[in-house]
Amino acid sequence: MTGPPRAFGSGGVALLLLVVLMATSIVVPTEAALRPKPKVHSTHNTKVDEMQNMPDLSDEKTKLELSCSACKCLAHEVHDRLDKLYKLRHGHPKHYEIVDSIDTLCAELKDLYGLQLRNNLPTNEFSRDATISSLHGLWINSFIEGRCGEIMSHHEEQLLRKFEHFKSESDSGKFQKDVCWNVDKACQKLDDFHAAKRGPSKDTRGYSGGRRDEL
Repeated sequence: MTGPPRAFGSGGVALLLLVVLMATSIVVPTEAALRPKPKVHSTHNTKVDEMQNMPDLSDEKTKLELSCSACKCLAHEVHDRLDKLYKLRHGHPKHYEIVDSIDTLCAELKDLYGLQLRNNLPTNEFSRDATISSLHGLWINSFIEGRCGEIMSHHEEQLLRKFEHFKSESDSGKFQKDVCWNVDKACQKLDDFHAAKRGPSKDTRGYSGGRRDEL
């Protein structure tokens, strides 16, 4: 005949408590805990710096630099497109072909160009160079599109006539300078701004302005 179960001794009780404590200390990881944590990209702070260091459009020098750069981008694109068209048509494209080649230029310009970054900070120079980091969005793309529209609405026919004098592919720089210094004058205004900041030029004897015979 089987008797009643024997009570645990002190050693048995201690062992039982140890097993219970071990069981309650085991934490089963949840699905969220097992899910890999997202990486914190080092570019986050860079983006913050970019936003905080955007060019100030209320600053006269900054706006002149952006306007000059936008004009040079436009002139480069106009020359490049017309150069390809003239080569395709052996130097004699139809007038409507010329118009069509630059008709959508401003809308495309805003997607092609961004503000060039230097040391991860935006400059006042527009660029479409894929090997150089650039910043897009905000007012950047609307600015260059607006400058393009302004120049083309006032000077499109003049730009087409200017191209006749700079048809060679190697003349792109000359065309750009003629358009942005002599036609649109955005870059000339920037040069004038710098000259005004420097003040009157001084000769080697230290005279500044005025006629020498008056001094």
